[in-house]
Order: sequence, then C-alpha cells, then structure tokens
Amino acid sequence: MWFLVTDAIAYRPWFGYGYGAFLARPDWGIRRIWAALSWQPAEAHNGFLDLALQLGMVGVTLFLGGFAIAVWRAVAVVRRNRQRVCAVADGPASTFIVVANLAETMIMVVNSIFWILYVVTCVWLIRAKTDASRVAA
Repeated sequence: MWFLVTDAIAYRPWFGYGYGAFLARPDWGIRRIWAALSWQPAEAHNGFLDLALQLGMVGVTLFLGGFAIAVWRAVAVVRRNRQRVCAVADGPASTFIVVANLAETMIMVVNSIFWILYVVTCVWLIRAKTDASRVAA
C-alpha cells in the first residue's frame, strides 16, 4: 500500500492534495489504490505518508522542524531544572508519537489523543521556555 501512496504523493509532491482532500476526491487516485488492494483503507497507515499526501513535502518539513525544536526545548528544560518530572517525560512522549507514526497515522488526526498530547507538550515547552527566560532576566 505504501508504494501506491508514494506514487500518489509524486503527483503533488510540494503542497500535497490538502488536509483530508485525498480521500474526499476519489478522482485524485484513491480509487486506484482501493482497486489495487482488496480493502478500502481510510489512511496510509503511516503518519508521514499521510502528512505528505495532505500537505506535501513542505508540511512534512515544517512538522519535522517543529518536532526538532520541541525536542531541543525539552532537553533544555531538563538541563535547566532537573526536578521537573514533566520535562523528562516530554521528550520520550514526543519521540514515541513520531516513531509510532511509522506504522499508524497519529499526526494531525482530529480528536486523536496522541495528536492532542503532542500539541499540549509543544505548548507546555514554549511556556517553560518563556518562564525560564523571565526568571533568568
């Protein structure tokens, strides 16, 4: 299935088909994928392939850049204040979500607990960074 999805990504590699649009528009290739398979998947079962289908390589690059920043901030919070248990858990939790996306779609899924936890973690890390800069100043 991933080979078929990769072929579909190749038609619109930079900006993708739009959020949720690939399944909504059967003329864009989802029918060909369904015809080649014996079932009708609602996703690519790979978060990065789904992200590339929806937002293209630009979206994948932005997500990976945001993830790198979140990991960098988690490491900085742990170094700055070793007593914060939440900061120690943020890096591994975010990493789990990204690694789990290799086998299942969790990135940008509406009402997904994993996506909600990832966004909350990123927001918490932004707040922890601003709190630390206020204390340092």
